[in-house]
Amino acid sequence: MPVLALDTSGPVQSVAVAAAGEVYSRSVPVAPHAHSVGLLAAIDSTLGDSGLDLSAMSAIAVTSGPGAFTGLRVGMATAKGLALGTRLPLFGLSTLEVLAAAIATASGAATGDGICALAAAGRTQLYAARYRVTLEEGRPLRLHRVGDESICDAAGAAAAASGAAFVGGVVAGVVRDAILAGLPPGVIWVPSWPPLARALALRVERLAPLGWIVPGAAPNYVRDAGAAMPRPR
Repeated sequence: MPVLALDTSGPVQSVAVAAAGEVYSRSVPVAPHAHSVGLLAAIDSTLGDSGLDLSAMSAIAVTSGPGAFTGLRVGMATAKGLALGTRLPLFGLSTLEVLAAAIATASGAATGDGICALAAAGRTQLYAARYRVTLEEGRPLRLHRVGDESICDAAGAAAAASGAAFVGGVVAGVVRDAILAGLPPGVIWVPSWPPLARALALRVERLAPLGWIVPGAAPNYVRDAGAAMPRPR
């Protein structure tokens, strides 16, 4: 089930194609509000690397957020346009769930382990979500979310990691240092993972044929945009 996946939810834009367990991907850091620059070219290049064209895909996938407002809109609009033009199913998966799957794979998590996924939300805040891992022989990794996706500060992120075995995320600088300093004993920080489009493509390729996910995509901002209609004069 070849899958074309896009992630424009954060500071690194990535595109991936998963086909028969092989993954071809490209990623590039992007400036804020510049997620549309080069995205279509990256899709063409990634498809070329895979030796497949768009007509050979079985599905389109996109990270649905939370993440950068502009980036989410660009990724969602591009993915929906491709899906409509090709009449392919479109799968939108939570950015934090895809990140949690990447963390679980990188850490070698086992059944019952908790994963806390974090992503920068700006203003020194973080998006956070916790998941519980289930692994069955011969079956893809399953993640069960514990509670809601939320926004917190570094102290709140460290508290959210309580009870988790592994924690990691798209976080850098003093915020990451503050999280590390507040982590409960025994919780392991996972420092790296593949670009999220790569993890997304693999996840959809493995889960969709089993019926574990269903087509559909809508942006999930978690918090309000902060924009308002102008007041009448």
